[in-house]
Order: sequence, then C-alpha cells, then structure tokens
Amino acid sequence: MTSVDVPSCDKAVVSTSLGADEGDLAAGLCQNAANEAGPHGVAAVSVVSADGKELATGTDPASCKPTA
Repeated sequence: MTSVDVPSCDKAVVSTSLGADEGDLAAGLCQNAANEAGPHGVAAVSVVSADGKELATGTDPASCKPTA
C-alpha cells in the first residue's frame, strides 16, 4: 500500500512499506512518483519507510537515488 501526499511545500512524500535495505526499489518508486508529480509543480520527491526513514529522494526521475 502506497500513499502519495503532496503538500503545499512542493515536496511529495511517498510513504512505503519498503525497508532500509530496499533502496533500489525505493529509488524506482521515487522515479515513478517524480514522473507523476512533475506536471503538478512538485519540486522534489521523498520516499519514506514505515518507520519514518527517508529511503530515496530526488528532484526529478533522473536524480532519484537511494539515500541509504
């Protein structure tokens, strides 16, 4: 289950059940979210695990990388 919350601060936070050792998957999720969010003026995407750790982040699909 994944929810995308796009607040007014132009950073989309994607909550995921992925763990800290799944950074590559999180980066892929970040890329997908950046693709979806880009046309809506979102400046950055952050993929956050269930325990609140940032797993991947980027400003566009090409820059999405695991943070771990």
